[in-house]
Amino acid sequence: MCQAVHPLSSSIPSRMAALLELSSGRIFNRRLIWYCKQVSLLELLGIREVFGKGGTKKMRLIDNQGRLFGKVNLIDFLLILVVLGAVAFGVYKMTQGEVVINAPEKTVTVQFYGNALYPFVVENIKEGDTIRSLESNDVIGKIVKIDEVKEAINLVSTADGRTVISEIPDKYSIYFTVEGKASLVNNILQAGSTPLLAGHELKIKGTSFTMFSVISKVQTK
Repeated sequence: MCQAVHPLSSSIPSRMAALLELSSGRIFNRRLIWYCKQVSLLELLGIREVFGKGGTKKMRLIDNQGRLFGKVNLIDFLLILVVLGAVAFGVYKMTQGEVVINAPEKTVTVQFYGNALYPFVVENIKEGDTIRSLESNDVIGKIVKIDEVKEAINLVSTADGRTVISEIPDKYSIYFTVEGKASLVNNILQAGSTPLLAGHELKIKGTSFTMFSVISKVQTK
């Protein structure tokens, strides 16, 4: 009965053929024809065999050993897909779905503040020096101006409960301005992967020094 539906249905296993024979007297012909069509469709899709023109057998999609195209184990293939999906999901969660497409670069000026620095550190902070993030090595820009150098200060609590400003002997604070390029990522200016935000604490380095700093001001041109 199934052979009348499709010539490829001759490859139905004997157990299935027996089942159809036993069922032929108890189910509607229309239902049986539909079932045969599904089996033929599975064969055409290569679940059992893949055929070329004229019905000539070319190769099995899944062989008798459960391998895809006779090369890759089907279970291994599915496990690989699961692992790749998990990795892609993890990357998405870590980046919080950020997608940057051709983000235009802008010229920015960033003012850095450093406090309680040794004199030999301050002496090496010079105009024209390139400033990078110590952690990521992102280039932030070049120093264009030393804005202010003065005695370092600290907040000290007194015996009567007051908080006063006290100078730190032999140490200095400094403000200097850096000019460079940054991209706007999710409305945040970034030099590479380094966010340029006022109040952001950042360890930076120049040609001959390194220091802890705080970004005090960010402006675009």
